[in-house]
Parts: sequence; structure tokens; C-alpha cells
Amino acid sequence: MFERTRGYIEKVVVQINNSYDNQLYDCCAVMCRRLIETLIIEVYEAGGIADAIKGSSGHFCMLAELVAILKGDARFNLGRNAEKGLDDLKRLGDLSAHNRRYNARRNDIDRVKSDLRVVSEELLNLAAMGR
Repeated sequence: MFERTRGYIEKVVVQINNSYDNQLYDCCAVMCRRLIETLIIEVYEAGGIADAIKGSSGHFCMLAELVAILKGDARFNLGRNAEKGLDDLKRLGDLSAHNRRYNARRNDIDRVKSDLRVVSEELLNLAAMGR
């Protein structure tokens, strides 16, 4: 699904897969979070409307705001499953990145694998990178 998209996206996906295979589940969750953030930015850049997801500093918003903006943006009409998946992936990524007492486990990643696929495919299509 990610072949011939962007080199930096392909590398993140390789890191996601390698971290999962090597039982580095917090790493995997954080990299999934990074992938979703990147794909949301790609959607807005492909549409020529990247300013819609930038703050007053001119930098892209953080993931929570990116997700909220995308979900509320009628131009993209996200599917119900993609919207739920965005929330679940963000939550898991946040726990792994920001909660010092939380350690992701394999079942945590397995629980969101289908969400990652649904969200990724929808965002790739919206960014005109779908195959």
C-alpha cells in the first residue's frame, strides 16, 4: 500500500514493521502515530490547503488538532471507521510517547492494526497516493 508513495513514508512503515517484529511495541505505537500525522499533512498539502492545519507560528499543528481539523473538514468526508481509527491510533501513540508508566504490548498493537490499515488507505487516497 505504501510502495512508491514518498521515501520518508516508506521508511516510517519499515520502522513500524521492524519494531513490531522485534517486540518494540512502544516504538511501533509511536511510529504509527507519526505515520498518521504525516499522512494528514500529505492530504492537506495535496489539496493545496496546508495553511488550514498550521498554527499562528506557521508550523503544522500537533496531532490532536490535526485529527480534529480533519474530522471536521467537510471537504474530505472521512468514513466512520477512519474517524474512530484516528482516535484509537492517536490514543495508543500518546500513551506510548507520553505516559512514563505505560508500556505497550503486542495485543495493544494488534487491536489497532485494522484501524491503521483503514486510516492509512483512506488518507493515502485523499492525498492522491492510493494505489
